[in-house]
Amino acid sequence: MSLIKQEIDNVFLDEEQNIVILEILDDMDWSNETEHLELLQNKLNLYIHFIDTKQLYELHDEFKSKDIGIAIHFKYTIPMSCRLFIEKARDHLNQLSIKGDYKIMLEVLEE
Repeated sequence: MSLIKQEIDNVFLDEEQNIVILEILDDMDWSNETEHLELLQNKLNLYIHFIDTKQLYELHDEFKSKDIGIAIHFKYTIPMSCRLFIEKARDHLNQLSIKGDYKIMLEVLEE
């Protein structure tokens, strides 16, 4: 998938941890960091909207009582600017978790 496509890349239940994982599959290189970060932010906002508007549960009713994780899988090593962005995103998601009836975690995986 791509950051350019404004759609959910993958959703599955991690049965071992009993958590719903929404995956962002980032296959872009970092030749244009500013654009890449903007696309990543837009994609993350799409995922938050997907959760907040209960679209996740409309498609997957069985996930209603589960915690939610957002995992970003990067094909390329991320620069410091992305690491800083991820930390801010984690803080924001933690604030949302307190307000909502779900707990959101952000996981970053680099190949």
